[in-house]
Amino acid sequence: MPRRYKLGADGQAHPAYFGKLPEEFTKEDTLRFLADTDIQLYRLLSADTHAALRAEGYEYKNGALSPFQKRRQLCRNRQAAHPPLHRNP
Repeated sequence: MPRRYKLGADGQAHPAYFGKLPEEFTKEDTLRFLADTDIQLYRLLSADTHAALRAEGYEYKNGALSPFQKRRQLCRNRQAAHPPLHRNP
């Protein structure tokens, strides 16, 4: 059986996405599926998919989901490590 198919609970072959059946999807798998479908259909992310990703705290870059939280935390860590210089007039 090709990798893009997987046996379901009924013993029949069903289309799989990254080796998972839709009922096995996590939140991240569902968001990645939405983004990949937009790319396939429109060659870009639709505004609705982009909003859904943002609402869940993710961004889609180069075919992968990455959480916004880590990026924000990294910026906060950099700001804490390098506080702005203040000049007294």
